[in-house]
Amino acid sequence: LPLLRATAAMQEADATFVAAINGLVIGAGVELVCSCDVRLARRGATLRVPAGRIGVVYHAAGLARIHAAFGPTVVRRLFLVGDEVPIEDAREGLVALVEPDQLDAEALALARRITALSPASVAGNRRLLRALDRPHALPSEVLDAHERARDHAYATIPKPTPSR
Repeated sequence: LPLLRATAAMQEADATFVAAINGLVIGAGVELVCSCDVRLARRGATLRVPAGRIGVVYHAAGLARIHAAFGPTVVRRLFLVGDEVPIEDAREGLVALVEPDQLDAEALALARRITALSPASVAGNRRLLRALDRPHALPSEVLDAHERARDHAYATIPKPTPSR
């Protein structure tokens, strides 16, 4: 639940979030990156979501958020195939792909460009862009079935046995 609260707070915040991806982003970190308004990454960075390995059916809002950020092919590789995806394959979800030694400078320059814009314009456009990324088009029966699949998956994860 902390992840859900954090991403919901990010979506409601009157701030533009910039993600600078500098290496391996794993699990919930991928969703946090996708909750940001803009993303840039250094070459060689990767994304991985081990949901299939640990038996988790990911929550619908997070899955939709990752789908909106990186597209259908990348999200399928992450969740259905279990791939570690090179950031170069997720290029469409980035505003920039830079050399490793340039990431910090490029992220700072991007943040400066954003703050130089009209705050009212950025806020108004950001609000609608975030709304467009929400999974509002999914029928309630699809979301209900997804929640049942999540419950079933959690019920079937083997419980660790205490060591003596």
